[in-house]
Amino acid sequence: MRKILSYAGLLCVILWLVFSYLPESMVTLGTVAFPAGANLAFRFLLIGGVGLFLLIQAWLTVEAVGFFRSGSSRVTAKAFGLTRPREVLLTVLPLLLTVGLALASRSVWASLMP
Repeated sequence: MRKILSYAGLLCVILWLVFSYLPESMVTLGTVAFPAGANLAFRFLLIGGVGLFLLIQAWLTVEAVGFFRSGSSRVTAKAFGLTRPREVLLTVLPLLLTVGLALASRSVWASLMP
């Protein structure tokens, strides 16, 4: 079943790529238009989503550091080959990349605002 779902997902991605790059004369894809008033709602959703993401990542970082402080987790850490620097890096890295991407794309987003 997993193999069938993998092939179906791959086929969907290939079809999406093909239809995305075909000239408009061959096929036209539908477009989504939102009313001007929705911009404010999207802004609040974006701020709320980024805030929630940052809170979850901060919580995961604190838990990853605290995981190695408890004595009972040593067996689990050894079984999975976990080390504190590696675990903290892999927890903090998505947070840093998301913040960097948000800061880099903010100027583009601001230029698209009416």
